Amino acid sequence: KGHLGYAPFAANPAAKAPTPNVWIWSLALSSFSKQKDAAWLFMQWAASTEHGLFGARKMDFVNPVRASVWKDSEFRDRIAKSYPGYLEQHDVSSPGAKIYFTAQPLFFDLTTEWAASLQKMVAKEVSVDEGLDKLAESINRQLKQAGLG
Repeated sequence: KGHLGYAPFAANPAAKAPTPNVWIWSLALSSFSKQKDAAWLFMQWAASTEHGLFGARKMDFVNPVRASVWKDSEFRDRIAKSYPGYLEQHDVSSPGAKIYFTAQPLFFDLTTEWAASLQKMVAKEVSVDEGLDKLAESINRQLKQAGLG
């Protein structure tokens, strides 16, 4: 502990403040779900202020999605003690943060394939070497077919 530091950055040297990318998570309810009410209740719970505060205060959740949780004094005190500098970099960076979508037409297909391949490797359905080789071959083929590689 104590060998990790946090600092805001400005990728553009001309920027007056940091301009970070925002990583997002999302929840969706499939129209094919047989348990729509239960799924909707889960989504409400997972995205609730109450759950966000519990995670932020008690479970070492460091990137809450709600502004109200970021303002919570108990959370801020815990983060300041556990991760010195993290609050400062967040507070300086968040006003200029936005989502920068990858300008790559195959992004979602390739990242979905990447995630599925990782799952197969973790589940030991394929070896890591075999899984990565197959993934690289597939990605290279798709990029070439799209005129990108």
